[in-house]
Amino acid sequence: MILVVCSCLLWAGRVVANFVCPSCIPPLFHSTIPELPHSLPAMESIPGYTPIDSANVRTLTELSSVDTGTRNAVVALDIDSASGRVMAVTQIGRITQFPLAEPSKSITSDVGPVSLRSIAINAASGMLASSSDNPSNTPPDAPSHPPGYQWWEIHTWKVGSTLATTLTVVYNLSPSAILLPPTTKLLIESHGNQILAYEATSGKEVGKYWMANETRFTQIDAMVLDTTGEYIAVANINSAVAIVRLGSSGAIDDLEGMNRLESGVGPNGLDRDMKLKPLALAFDQARKQLALLRDNEAIVYDLGTFRQIFRATVTSSTGPAGSIAFDPSGQLLAVGTQDGWQIWDVAHSTKLFEQTGAGTYTVAFSADGRAFVWGDLDGHVHIWVARK
Repeated sequence: MILVVCSCLLWAGRVVANFVCPSCIPPLFHSTIPELPHSLPAMESIPGYTPIDSANVRTLTELSSVDTGTRNAVVALDIDSASGRVMAVTQIGRITQFPLAEPSKSITSDVGPVSLRSIAINAASGMLASSSDNPSNTPPDAPSHPPGYQWWEIHTWKVGSTLATTLTVVYNLSPSAILLPPTTKLLIESHGNQILAYEATSGKEVGKYWMANETRFTQIDAMVLDTTGEYIAVANINSAVAIVRLGSSGAIDDLEGMNRLESGVGPNGLDRDMKLKPLALAFDQARKQLALLRDNEAIVYDLGTFRQIFRATVTSSTGPAGSIAFDPSGQLLAVGTQDGWQIWDVAHSTKLFEQTGAGTYTVAFSADGRAFVWGDLDGHVHIWVARK
């Protein structure tokens, strides 16, 4: 008889060689999140190239790059799934737009300095939102707060072909994350342990969710929307993960029966390493998986079984920001940090491709999977494809 002892038990819950033992990790959530059907857009983003997958990802090569005309980091990037139009913004506020199939036809507009992390961009709606880099004067209608509180401006712009128009300015307390839902004219922001929803055109508050009742869920550091804009995943400074539901009018509700779990696998499921601050989150297209990037590792949760299925060290150094994204199939996971970027096979916990020497805070796959796009720290947006 062969006796197999789980390595997670031997190492007190620690993962060995990227292996995750499902029986050793408590469930993440108790509520079921409906899956979405897998679909690809009818139009090819880059005609003549095949979707990137685990079989051809090692043949990735750069097809072209777009110079934004700045020497600042690309801090936000999005690809419209219907048209294949890329929308990217650098930290000094230079917005660059171009079709994936014809990157030479790029256009630019400027909005002024934006935040490195409290920023959101939506290529489908042509909207951009960002908090100011520094606290501003207290608005005259602001509620009273104890001394020491500082107010920050959150700007929302409608981006045209050559001009970005300010829609509204919202004042709040040091926003940590911002979202722009794809199908509604809403602005979502978080500060402290609150999530707030505003009308993007008027700045009127239309929804609020307060996570004060959640033990250890204090400062929200990262947020992400699913592809429909119906669910918001959040992570706090302890890398605790939660999911709430966003209504079309801006109402924010908890998921009935949902539990929250720290992403670590130490005693009682808690991660005691407070240095592992979350940098980014990502749903896959089918809403089956949720990925979390923190200072030195990436974690993937299966939202059907509510357990961790992937955990890997992705970088040897920390940075102020990072990015994480699934390919359309949900089988590949791209991770971008200030050291470079990597693409992993989620099911097999295998690193398939790595590019070092040029850091990135933004990574994305096109909706048809034919292009992998990333922005470097020197103002360039790069388009990579699998070799024919």
